[in-house]
Amino acid sequence: MLSIAGLALIGAIAATSDTFTVEPWYPPGQLQFFHTSDRDVESGTGDLEGSLAITFGADGTISGNYRPVDDARMIDVHGSLKSDRISLFIGIDGPPIVGVLQHGRIIAYALENDREHSFVAVPEPDRR
Repeated sequence: MLSIAGLALIGAIAATSDTFTVEPWYPPGQLQFFHTSDRDVESGTGDLEGSLAITFGADGTISGNYRPVDDARMIDVHGSLKSDRISLFIGIDGPPIVGVLQHGRIIAYALENDREHSFVAVPEPDRR
């Protein structure tokens, strides 16, 4: 639970920064969980179904991990958020995932091996 001072600090950060805002349900420093999916725009196949656990930093940085639905391994995730524009990198050599954060969802695209992929991450409210 945030204190009144904590809410005032978040408000001050948002008011003084023209490059970074986090939607009200994603306070900086708090772990957020998403269900992810991607699809090759042409074939309809995808390989990024899983869970994304990320933290939005007060400076716009994003860090966390991704776990594929069919695999127990954890893959590092990093990225950034500026206003509603988001960029994510899953793993060391993953393609950049670039898009927007709208109404709590990440809606993005990635280009891998000359193929365009749509990427969606939907909040998992039960895990908040």
